[in-house]
Amino acid sequence: MLKRLGIVAHARRRVVVAAWLAAIIALAVAMSTVGSKFSTQFNLPDVESAQGFDLLAERFGGEESGRSGTLVVQAEQGFTNAQRDALNVFFAQLDARDDMRIVSPFSPEGARQVSPTGTIAFATVTFPAEVDAVEEFAAIYEEMKAIEPVVDGVQI
Repeated sequence: MLKRLGIVAHARRRVVVAAWLAAIIALAVAMSTVGSKFSTQFNLPDVESAQGFDLLAERFGGEESGRSGTLVVQAEQGFTNAQRDALNVFFAQLDARDDMRIVSPFSPEGARQVSPTGTIAFATVTFPAEVDAVEEFAAIYEEMKAIEPVVDGVQI
């Protein structure tokens, strides 16, 4: 059967090539009309992830696709209350900015961001999506370093 199909295809090769081209063009047209109907919009009412998206939209004005990073702090003898207070003031100053959000390791939300030994902790830093260029991050870093406190026994 395939031998016969090959013989017919060879005998009428121009018709076969034209049929293949017509099929490819028809497939491309079908894909372009159907393919534009896809959407990335979704609605998840009353689920935790929807609440998370709502919180991100509230805190960042709808720009929930920002970048994130960490600020690591270390106290070789463990963090004292005075050290925690000084670091919390620093984290609060950063969190007050419009271009970042900070979760302090010494807050209830960041309680799991402190090592079991209590000597290393990290603050989570989140930037809105519009802060994207390397130059912008470098400028923010320099501003952070300018207000970084000097806390005895703590390395930031």
